[in-house]
Amino acid sequence: MVSSQVTLGSQFRSLRDQVVDNLRDRIVEGELPGGHRLVERDLSDELEVSRITIREGLQQLTAEGLVIQLPRRGSVVTEFGIVEIRNLLELREPLEVLTARLAAERHDNAGAKRLQAVHAESRNALERGSLQAAAAASVQFHEEIGRCTGNMLLETHMASLQGHLRRLFWLTREHQTHHVDEHARLLEAILTRQAELAEQLAREHIQETAAATLKLLTL
Repeated sequence: MVSSQVTLGSQFRSLRDQVVDNLRDRIVEGELPGGHRLVERDLSDELEVSRITIREGLQQLTAEGLVIQLPRRGSVVTEFGIVEIRNLLELREPLEVLTARLAAERHDNAGAKRLQAVHAESRNALERGSLQAAAAASVQFHEEIGRCTGNMLLETHMASLQGHLRRLFWLTREHQTHHVDEHARLLEAILTRQAELAEQLAREHIQETAAATLKLLTL
């Protein structure tokens, strides 16, 4: 987890990107829970960057759906309870299924290499016992499938879910180990251009994940 006490100005990436990464990680990991008000002045003092930089970072997180702008309250972390999770899972299935089919039909060599690299990182993270890294790699795996479709509109819709999926995967990170094997089968179907099989595996993966997630979170 990114420490809330880290001074950002000395790092290599742009200040805006560092602010986004810092706040996103803290939202995903629950340090900044749903409903928490994000005050520009306080964040500026804490992270030692300008309020303009904080504002730009909050705009990015708003675009990702992790922050919402409310009248008279300003920037607030979006809620992520069982209703929001159920809504996410309902939307995820048709998009992921379509993405898997198109990726199998359209991927190029560069896309195949990216998918293989991300899948390898996911497996390595689990072997290291790093559930946080494994969860992040799992989200990235689905992002890369989206990139392989060549459909920018679909990729944009999928990208809008990634922040929410990171929150979900973090909540269920201790139960994510089986996803590597499921991803391996999906990866093989995509790389061998078996579009119908990729579609079927994606649907089964999402449905099983949704059922297990809702059962876990409603116990």
